[in-house]
Amino acid sequence: MKQKIAEEAARLLTEAGTVDYGWARRKATQRLGVSRERELPDMMMIETAFRNYQKLFRPQDISCVAVQHEAAAEMMSWLEPFSPHLAGPLVRGISAPRADILIYVYADSPKELVFTLMEKQLVWESDDLLLDNQQPVQLFFCPACGTAISLVAVTTFEPATATCGRSNGQA
Repeated sequence: MKQKIAEEAARLLTEAGTVDYGWARRKATQRLGVSRERELPDMMMIETAFRNYQKLFRPQDISCVAVQHEAAAEMMSWLEPFSPHLAGPLVRGISAPRADILIYVYADSPKELVFTLMEKQLVWESDDLLLDNQQPVQLFFCPACGTAISLVAVTTFEPATATCGRSNGQA
C-alpha cells in the first residue's frame, strides 16, 4: 500500500507542477481511503516515485531543474555576503515547473537583505514565520529570474529544523 500511495502522490505532484510532498501524500491517502499511519510512505519513497514518474511521463519537467539551478546560482551570487545556502528538493536535483527555489541567507537583521534586494532592483514581498524550532525568520519571496525564489533570512542555522517554505496555496 505504501508504494501505491507514493505513486499516487507522484502523479499528483507532476500534475500540480510542485514538490510539496506533504500535500501530495495527504491527497493521495484521501483518494485511496488510507488512514493508518503505518501504511504511509516516507518522503524519500515519494521522492523516488516522483523522480520515476517524471522520467516516464513528463521528461520535459526534468529540464526545469537546470533552469532553476541557474536562477539559484545567479541569486546566490548576488547574495554572496549573506552566505546563501540552497535548500529543499532542488539540492537533490528534483524540481517541478511551479516549484519555488528555497535559499537560506544569514543576516544580523533582515533589513540588510532588504537593502540588497532594493539595490539589485528585485521585486519582492516578505512575511514573518517560525521554523519548526520556533525560531522567528523573515521569508522573502522574489519572482525573479523567471522562477519563484523564496529567501529565508535567519540569524542562526540549525539544519534539523530548517524546514519551511512558501505555501503553494493548494488544499
